Amino acid sequence: MIRLSATGNVQQLLLQQQRNSSALFTPHGAATVRVRKQPSHTNSVTQQQHLLQHACRPSVVCAAQTAVLPDLADAAVQPQLLQEHQLQQVSQQQQQQQQPQLRSQQLWRADSMQCREHRRRQRSRSRQANSVSLQEQDIDHHHHQQQQQQQQRKNEAPYIPADSAAGRDRQLTAHISRRRHWIQLQAIWLDNTTNFSPVHLTASIVRLARLVEAQGIAAADRPELFKFSSAILSSVHLMIDVIDPRGAVQCLWAYAKLQSLAPHRSSSGDAAADALAAVIARAMQKLRPQELSQAAWAAAVLQPAGLSLPQGWWSELFARLQQQLPQAQPAEVACCAWAAAKARFLPHEECIAALLQHSQGSSSKQQQQYGPAELLQLLQALAAWQQQLPPEATAGCCEQLQQLSPDMSAQDVSQALLALARLQLQPPLQLLSALLQQLQQQLPTASPLVLVAVPYALAKLRCVPGEGWWGGFLPYTTVAMNSLNASGLAVLAWSFARIGVNPGKPWLEELLQQSGYKMGGLAAQELAMLSWALGRFGAAPSVWWWERFEKATVSRREDFTAAELAAVLGGVAGMQLPPVPASSATAAPQQQQQQQQQQQQQQQRFPSCSWTAQLLSAAQSDLAGAPTDCLAGIFIGLAKLSIRPSAAWLDAFEAAAVAALPNSSLSNAAAVLWGYAALEVQPSRQLVNSLNARLSQLLQDGSSAVAAAGSSSRSSTAAAAAAEYEHSPSAAAAGLPTAAVTAQLLWALVHQRGEYQAAWIDDLLQAAVPGLDSASSHSLAVMLWCLGKLRHGPAYQRLLDAWWAAYAVKLAAATNAQQQQEALPHQQQQQVVEASMSPAAAAAAASAAAVSAAAAAVERRTSLSLITAALYCFARVNRTPSGTAWLDLLLEASQPLLPAASVQQLGNVLGQLVQLRVAPGEVWLAVAAQVLRQQWRRQQGEDGKQALLNAQGLLYQLGYGGPR
Repeated sequence: MIRLSATGNVQQLLLQQQRNSSALFTPHGAATVRVRKQPSHTNSVTQQQHLLQHACRPSVVCAAQTAVLPDLADAAVQPQLLQEHQLQQVSQQQQQQQQPQLRSQQLWRADSMQCREHRRRQRSRSRQANSVSLQEQDIDHHHHQQQQQQQQRKNEAPYIPADSAAGRDRQLTAHISRRRHWIQLQAIWLDNTTNFSPVHLTASIVRLARLVEAQGIAAADRPELFKFSSAILSSVHLMIDVIDPRGAVQCLWAYAKLQSLAPHRSSSGDAAADALAAVIARAMQKLRPQELSQAAWAAAVLQPAGLSLPQGWWSELFARLQQQLPQAQPAEVACCAWAAAKARFLPHEECIAALLQHSQGSSSKQQQQYGPAELLQLLQALAAWQQQLPPEATAGCCEQLQQLSPDMSAQDVSQALLALARLQLQPPLQLLSALLQQLQQQLPTASPLVLVAVPYALAKLRCVPGEGWWGGFLPYTTVAMNSLNASGLAVLAWSFARIGVNPGKPWLEELLQQSGYKMGGLAAQELAMLSWALGRFGAAPSVWWWERFEKATVSRREDFTAAELAAVLGGVAGMQLPPVPASSATAAPQQQQQQQQQQQQQQQRFPSCSWTAQLLSAAQSDLAGAPTDCLAGIFIGLAKLSIRPSAAWLDAFEAAAVAALPNSSLSNAAAVLWGYAALEVQPSRQLVNSLNARLSQLLQDGSSAVAAAGSSSRSSTAAAAAAEYEHSPSAAAAGLPTAAVTAQLLWALVHQRGEYQAAWIDDLLQAAVPGLDSASSHSLAVMLWCLGKLRHGPAYQRLLDAWWAAYAVKLAAATNAQQQQEALPHQQQQQVVEASMSPAAAAAAASAAAVSAAAAAVERRTSLSLITAALYCFARVNRTPSGTAWLDLLLEASQPLLPAASVQQLGNVLGQLVQLRVAPGEVWLAVAAQVLRQQWRRQQGEDGKQALLNAQGLLYQLGYGGPR
């Protein structure tokens, strides 16, 4: 059957052909041609052309056809001829448009009928041309659209019918991903357990982990959740052979996330996790960076809980990560590094260098830069690996941190400071200022943990911000103490004490109150940190606080190490302990009062005897193998608290000290010797020999360096060598003693009855010369007095002159300070007179004058003790500095101090001058005699009169001949 639609002449032509051929075709039923005429009002040229094209392709169905039909062929060819004719008309029309329209204008003027016909023909030709161009455009657009659809069919997944098995699986997966609560997810699991494929298992456990992470889990729902997750993991374990590697990564990540949110151990979960780790290990070289980071995070979380990883699992992961670094995102690299640090795995040095290179954006394919979180996570991993960064990497990290500092939160700033402290990197001043300024802007919103971490990091870095910054920081820490736990309080107090910040009395009172309430939550290390900090602050705890502290330390006594015990004893020794209650001294009758006072004071003193006995008994087993700094700290604390241990404990201590002394520093050896002298305990012969050997070895090195630097030649090479040795680590640990160490050693030698070698004492005096410039007046007076007591002065005159030069500087400074303090009360008295009209101002000025007068009295005593110590030393060692200027300096400095001197001090000065056989001037003797007469009038008792008589006798021995 042939279907043909046409208009005009074409329809008539086809109708005529049908009539002529109907006699041939109709009887045989070979073909039937039907002509459907369109309505006359149809004007769509496009539809006509479309129908004509279909008419050109007749469909003839016949059983047998043997005749040729010319008429039917003409009917088939006629549309093609018509199309060619239309194309010719279009070309002619285009040519006519290019020529002038002169002829049409003439026809318009001549005959209106011809003009209308011309316009009709022109419109017809225009419609025909437009139809051809639109048809060509439609053909091109259709062809281009077909090409795009074919390309999309190649890229897209094939169509899956919804009623097929694959379609049902896809619907179930989408149904799982749309669940909003884990109970709904469990319902799907119960209804479709038999239909779950590995894809469904992966989607279920991942969706469960995300729902629990977003919504949390109630305590009452945890058993059912554990049962559900265990059932899924059991199915995962059964299908482990058909799970693809990426699905295995997702399952292991989800299980680790569930364990981190709601920990629960089960045999099915552990077995499934081990099997998943094995699947990941076999396909490690196929994983992408995102999957590597997920697997690393899951392994780091599950490994402490017993995850069994195949051998070389971490090495293969980082080898694959190193290959994929150009395509890896910063978050993925930082997560892998953090996970390895948490699992205590150390990658190869080349891999670490590649991670550092990636963090600094040196890869040309890297499109995303590191943010604060990623960079800090990587730095923390490097710190855990204890990596020493090269200078280029250090500078790059510092520059990155400074660039990222404006975008950092308060927590990011604290993590940055902690990372720098753990890496032992001293940050540039510009970077430190930027971080602290950024933190200062966010202090109102900072969490309590940030307020603890920042001082701790600054203490580790030994960076001390200005007073203005601390002034804005301290109030927030005072408020945050209420929400801090016991550990946070201990770390905060230790950090401030380590930095050397004085937080003030209100801050200390708040610390004591909060720590007293939370004392039960402190571990042994935290108790040691809190005690040491309070000792450095000189805090004065109450009886209530001390009782809670004793109870907490006794309960943790088995957990204390030697270092922590030393910190506890040192801190307690530095505190202002509460006094004994008054009732302990007034409850006894007159005849038994003194005896009961002594007994009750022993029972109620702070610290109590039972407290120290329990601590020392628990720490006795930890003494063996302890370093000398811990042993020295323990002994110094006991000496300051006047606690004498038992004989068994002392034996254990001596054995540990003898074993540790060969590797001890000079300060630690001096502390051990000082502790024995302070406790008035005689060390064993073995310990004395060990101390002599170690002190001789250490001091000989320091003496040699000082002698080389201070030789008469003063060559530049020797001076440079001495300066280099002085600032070297060996000098700090060995040969060059500080002023405090020198005073400790000399004081211990005075109060110790043991036999010590004089050789190392000479080396000590030689090595101590560089430290005399930094010695305080009190330390220098103690050293001079000890030298006089030992009758062992410097071995040669040049060394004595060096000691005298340092002494003269200190004496001049003390004299100037004393004169300034004496001038202050006169000025403040004038202020009192000027402010007499204002009672408040007068009271404040009077209080300041009293404080200044007390300070002036202290300076006078300090200056007089310095003079007395020097005279005592010179008299006992029977040697004086070169020349006579030393005597003039001492007499000139002591003359203004004589009116404030006591009878005993004046007698000591006179006695030393007599022994030195030097005669002061008449003016000095006259002042001394006047002071004695004034003291005679005020003195009462036989002892005082006898001291005055002795002093007067010494005065006359010096040549005084004035009136008595």
